[in-house]
Amino acid sequence: MFFHPLSGQSGGGSGSDVTTVLQAAPAIVTQVSAAGVQNGTSFTDTATLSGLVNPVQGPGAGSVTYSVFGPNDPTCAGPDLYLGTDDIVTGDGDYTSDPFTPPGPGTYFWVVTYTGDLNNAPVTSPCGAPNENVRVIDIDIDKTVTPASQPAPTGSFTYSIVVTNPTAFPLTINTLDDD
Repeated sequence: MFFHPLSGQSGGGSGSDVTTVLQAAPAIVTQVSAAGVQNGTSFTDTATLSGLVNPVQGPGAGSVTYSVFGPNDPTCAGPDLYLGTDDIVTGDGDYTSDPFTPPGPGTYFWVVTYTGDLNNAPVTSPCGAPNENVRVIDIDIDKTVTPASQPAPTGSFTYSIVVTNPTAFPLTINTLDDD
């Protein structure tokens, strides 16, 4: 019961106030290290997280998980070929996966998930997101040796190599062996 001396009103009752605090909704932007690579070459993915509010440190902290689907699975419906977890998220910034080496040619699709924590909601990049596809190709190498036989000691011969890149992606050959 209460009495307000200026208004002369009195009353009674009970009640409670309920306050709901929502988790922050962070954003995730992702970028693969290369749009196209030669078969046998590894690549990584980097997730940039922003909008985190007081990320939990220690037990209960969020993490970034990387999944790769393919080859040629643009809906990411098949099993993931790589499931990597980055270090614990400590705040806004870049988090990079370990290198992934695909099993063969085709297009591979990354999906990156921030697991969230007590203060921050989870967020996932969609399958087929821009900058999240890597095309892996075989390069056709044609070797021609003139003359066809081995030269005599101190002799010479001409050796030519033609490399054909069937894609629109620029490629660099770091090592070329004649086996």
